Amino acid sequence: MEMVKFLLIFLFYKDFCVVKFMVKQPIREANILEALFPILFLIVLLVINISVFGDEGLSGSNQIVLILSASVAGLVAVIRLGYRWEQLQDGVINSISSAMSSILILLLIGALAGTWLLSGIVPAMIYYGLKILTPGIFLVAACIIGAVVAIATGSSWTTVATVGVALLGIGKALGFSEGLIGGAIISGAYFGDKMSPLSDTTNLAPAMAGTDLFTHIRHMTKTTVPSISITLIIFLIIGFYTDAAGSVNQVREISEVIAAKFRITGWLFVVPAVVLFLIIKKTPAVPALLVGALLGGVAAVIFQPEIIALISEAPDAGFAYQSFRSVMQALYGDIAVVTSNEVVNELLQTGGMAGMLNTIWLIICAMIFGGIMEESGMLRVLAEAVIRRVHSIGSLIASTAATCVFFNVTTSDQYLAILVPGRMYADIYKKRGLKGENLSRTLEDSATVTSVLIPWNTCGATQASVLGVATLTYAPYCFFNIISPFMTILYGYFKLGINYYTEEELLEIKKGIAGMIPMSISKDAVNELPLGAFEGKIHLIDKPEQVQEAFERLREETVIGFDTETRPSFRKGTQYKVSLLQLSTNEEAFLFRLQHVGFPPQIKGLLENQDILKVGAAVLDDLRALRKLDPTFLEQNFFDLNEELKRVGFQNVGVRNLSAMVLNIRISKSEQVSNWEADMLSDKQLLYAATDAWACLAIFDRLFDGGYLDELFE
Repeated sequence: MEMVKFLLIFLFYKDFCVVKFMVKQPIREANILEALFPILFLIVLLVINISVFGDEGLSGSNQIVLILSASVAGLVAVIRLGYRWEQLQDGVINSISSAMSSILILLLIGALAGTWLLSGIVPAMIYYGLKILTPGIFLVAACIIGAVVAIATGSSWTTVATVGVALLGIGKALGFSEGLIGGAIISGAYFGDKMSPLSDTTNLAPAMAGTDLFTHIRHMTKTTVPSISITLIIFLIIGFYTDAAGSVNQVREISEVIAAKFRITGWLFVVPAVVLFLIIKKTPAVPALLVGALLGGVAAVIFQPEIIALISEAPDAGFAYQSFRSVMQALYGDIAVVTSNEVVNELLQTGGMAGMLNTIWLIICAMIFGGIMEESGMLRVLAEAVIRRVHSIGSLIASTAATCVFFNVTTSDQYLAILVPGRMYADIYKKRGLKGENLSRTLEDSATVTSVLIPWNTCGATQASVLGVATLTYAPYCFFNIISPFMTILYGYFKLGINYYTEEELLEIKKGIAGMIPMSISKDAVNELPLGAFEGKIHLIDKPEQVQEAFERLREETVIGFDTETRPSFRKGTQYKVSLLQLSTNEEAFLFRLQHVGFPPQIKGLLENQDILKVGAAVLDDLRALRKLDPTFLEQNFFDLNEELKRVGFQNVGVRNLSAMVLNIRISKSEQVSNWEADMLSDKQLLYAATDAWACLAIFDRLFDGGYLDELFE
């Protein structure tokens, strides 16, 4: 009997899964709570995971958290939104494919680190660095060196993987903490990457914003120079006031141990010089790093035969065998050069390509999560929710920066954090009279520099793996990366360094805008359009106990659609009280039957709340009718589409005409004169009532986002 029950449960569950995951269902857009749920799940689980595992999270538990979060996002997309797994799988594949270049680079950086250690290139950099740098100037010097190399190469990744690794060794020998050293190196490297005309992100940002490369770089200096100046001052102060543990004797001992173990010669620097030359000549990163890794192997064979024999663990074998075995092991796996000094031993070990596999695992898991969120449209819903709350230049720039950071966190990809917000905000900046370089600068000040602060982002994971320093260990000291987004937001709110279109340029833009949405429309043109109606959830509120729940939902909004319905009178002198009050969000419409629930104090308070904008058409009659129910009612913050749109040039108004011009749909008015006091309202009445309130909101949103209402909200 128990087996029969089990089989019945299994068959029911199997059929449920087949229906949900395989059968094509209507797809709808996520609401804000559905879109937020996977993000909140990810954040909560990561906080728990980090508190339990700490820096060891990269070894597997962070990856599992991302997979679980991706599963939650997939369940929301399939069960709630109607997506099929095949659609989400395509998004995952595309997302992982977009990261393949980064994965190849990461593998080659691991190989390069191995052969550059084996050949003595990194030890030579540490040796000479210890001769030149002192604790007082080290952090500033590390930041400047990283900046110069990154400007020359256009790559923060290459900078950190080459001179960054050497600077880390020097700093540790001087007694600085690895987090502080990592922060100085990364601050400089990302400044240089951001300002270099050779950098891919520096070229991508202006392309997304609609400006040219050198205008973009010149405009960036207004925020970037103050940010890096503050950063250098902070590192200078820390350098002078930090009691670095490294004594002169210890530094001398480290130099002597390195010189005793390796053959140190200036010829070793030919290899990094070749790599830098290739990158400056715009050779793609993959072949440039491959050449660097292979040349490192050649240099090891030429200059370090004793190290070759040591690493091969085959002292009696021939030199050809030893060379092949040692170079291959340096390329793919762990190698360590053991000395009598523990500090040196920490510097002289690397994991090759294999040492990058945990990071690659993390990147793949992050891209799975980002791919599902992107494919299901949940990221777009969250981003658009931010855009709707933008009312000033400062809030626009702050929203852009926040969106970039959000995409760095959720998609785990620096390029997507530039691409998606760049596409989203380009028209809004233009319609607000702001030139493209304002957007491109904000993209770089936020997306480019914050990616390295997030452990599961490709940048954060890569730099942590290359330096051997956990992201959360170096992140607090990446002063440039932390200051930059706040600097650009500060400039936005104080309107500093903002480039505006001239009046003539703005006029041309507005002419283009005017051509997008007609200012008038004929009755015949309206009738030719397809019927449209509200597609969200309709709540009929006809019991007092239902009011509070509706109120709780509505008060979360900053803008809602508004309308009322009154039973029509066909007798002279007979008038009826308002029967129905409609309040709508983009996803839900709430219809209050006032003859059943009265004029609830919560809803009255909502309509009197000046922090919530209520949008309707011909609202004076509606408000007059509500005041008859409660003479103490004092409306606040209403926007009358009919009156306000006449001020910006619309010749035809009314919900039907505006829906046609702005939303390209025809709204049926057949239920307008129906009996709104009937015992039961028909489905057609409910849909008509919900559509009128929703349409007012949709019209407002489209016009506001398009810049048509700018002069009304200045």
